[in-house]
Amino acid sequence: MRSGDLAGVYQAKTYEELLRLAMESDQLTSEAQAFLTRELGMRGISAEKISSFREEENLRRIGTRGQTDNVAPQIVPAPLLSQMATAPPWRPKAAGHIAFFFGPVAGALVVAVSLRRMGHEQIAKKVMLLALGVTAAEVGVLLLIPEFLSRFVAFGAHVAFLLIFPVLMEKEFSEWQATHPNAMPSNGWNAIGWGLVGSVLFLVIAFLVFLGLSALLPSYF
Repeated sequence: MRSGDLAGVYQAKTYEELLRLAMESDQLTSEAQAFLTRELGMRGISAEKISSFREEENLRRIGTRGQTDNVAPQIVPAPLLSQMATAPPWRPKAAGHIAFFFGPVAGALVVAVSLRRMGHEQIAKKVMLLALGVTAAEVGVLLLIPEFLSRFVAFGAHVAFLLIFPVLMEKEFSEWQATHPNAMPSNGWNAIGWGLVGSVLFLVIAFLVFLGLSALLPSYF
């Protein structure tokens, strides 16, 4: 195949088809690998995205095998952040709205799932760790300050969440839109389920922080 034809073949490939080719690039000729690398760069497909896609494919194969063998418990339980990249991400504003109404953990879950769907697994993990730390700090402050003041602080924090959480995925979402011009983001209403999960996790964290502060400052509580 001529070089021009080979370049055209890769340009016609979908985003997912390029990811699958990248997973098996060692089976291509050196010339094909060069054109594939060039096309991956033009589409903004990094090594991190390829690695994340490979992990998701492995999880999908294991799950399919478990269903075929009629195994009652799943071999690999689907964690909260293991939403597959076959679904589109949410718009950044959806994360802000969820964070405002359901709290920082809920907003972080929406951001993290969206980032994972776009192939940014490492960034998703960092967002979750940051959100857990912010949640613990927020609960600690609310428990230590007077009750009348805590209401204003809590409302101010949620307004900040509304503005900050969309920023955590805006760049990645813009890149995703550029490489998926015909794809529609997930409906924001579908993120409410993650909001409820985040609310439960927030209560768990609040309880743990309360126990910790009670042990450290028994006279205060």
